[in-house]
Amino acid sequence: MKSHTIAFLFFCWIVTCSTRAWSFESGVVEKVVDGDTVKVTLVSGHASMTLSVLGIECPEKKKNYKCKQDEKAGRKGCDWQIPHGMRAAEKAAEMLNKQPVKLECGKECKLGGFNRPLRYIRMKDERDFGLEMIRLGLCREASWKIKHQRMNAYQKAQNKAKAMRLGIWDD
Repeated sequence: MKSHTIAFLFFCWIVTCSTRAWSFESGVVEKVVDGDTVKVTLVSGHASMTLSVLGIECPEKKKNYKCKQDEKAGRKGCDWQIPHGMRAAEKAAEMLNKQPVKLECGKECKLGGFNRPLRYIRMKDERDFGLEMIRLGLCREASWKIKHQRMNAYQKAQNKAKAMRLGIWDD
């Protein structure tokens, strides 16, 4: 009897921990700001939030502090980033605008730059939006910014895009 009780309590603890480990929200993409930033209206409560896509970094689509800093640091600056950032934003809009999505996050469920929530985006066809953007060579994997649970899959996709010289890797 005692071992059954302990087993049951252990099972309950595992289930509780696993349900707390991942957070899911449903919504509709209201607006694509750029390749890795979207505004989503949540189904629950009809509130909206602007979020950064967890695990990816896209080039900037307009001249700003970030691309100027990249150039000063010897990385690709605004002149290179803007056309690539525009392509990423256009593709993101094509895939996401006015579409239902699921927002997902695990232990990385926190705020990123600009105090925006970080979330993975699952599209209506169940594909991972960030992974698709990396596969297309429009964005790069960003575990250097924040370690995340999908970084291995994202890194593999990035290596394939690089090998095929897709998008940002065509230099």
